[in-house]
Amino acid sequence: LAMSSSSTPLLTNPTSPPPAHEDEELNDDSPAPQQSFVSRAFNLLVPLLTFGAALVQSFLSTTQPLPAAYLAAGMSSFGMICDYIRYKLKLTVFFPKLLDVSLLTIWSVQLSLLLCFASDGPTSNFTKVYGGPAVTLALSLVSFLSVAVGRSWIYQMAVDNVEDKTLWKRVSGQPLADTFKQAAFSRICASLTVLWAFLFLLMFAGAACNARFNTSLSPDGEGLEHGSDAANIAFGVVWSVFWPVVGGRFATPAIVRREKARIRREAEEAAAGRPKAPNAI
Repeated sequence: LAMSSSSTPLLTNPTSPPPAHEDEELNDDSPAPQQSFVSRAFNLLVPLLTFGAALVQSFLSTTQPLPAAYLAAGMSSFGMICDYIRYKLKLTVFFPKLLDVSLLTIWSVQLSLLLCFASDGPTSNFTKVYGGPAVTLALSLVSFLSVAVGRSWIYQMAVDNVEDKTLWKRVSGQPLADTFKQAAFSRICASLTVLWAFLFLLMFAGAACNARFNTSLSPDGEGLEHGSDAANIAFGVVWSVFWPVVGGRFATPAIVRREKARIRREAEEAAAGRPKAPNAI
């Protein structure tokens, strides 16, 4: 994602700055240049808890929905507490992050539905069977909405992992080239968020088919059973891992290359006297 500060201007219209984030509370001096052992531990612990909760929920929700919701909500809550500590230590720029809030909200709602309604009632039974697929569907909607409002969740994570702060840190009187780079960086993050929205939809499709055609309640009504264990592993677990791996390994670099090429083409057209309105996201 990073682009050198000496690169050609990336967008063609200086009056079209990147999406504003001034109304959000930022740690402008983060991440810290030198990190202690405690800082490194928190930087490792937060993503481990966030994505670990997602993995636990993905694996366990196909057999034990209530423990899965408990574990996911608990890990996600602890992850947000650790991320708040990171924020106070100036190790991260944004808090709270949209993805973390969304995941915690989704799992809290699931847990509430499972606990507040009769365990053998229709609401609880529906949540047990379709709660897993509902997570990826909700994340897809969150991804699309975050891009629509100009606050892609990948942007919030990406700023912690680029060395060139001029890609995101806006200051008064900054060079025009920095403004162009920030718009380009924001657009790339938005494109990657759209990619993840579609990946979440694919994950939802496989999990929903497994829930609809291969899943039923266990005799005690607390767990889930499957007509085919192989199909459950394939569509309930492997399917949900396959698409993020494919997206991360192949689609992400391709999207970054495409956006960079498009940005350079717009700059060349501007230099040739054929300005084109930037298609910023």
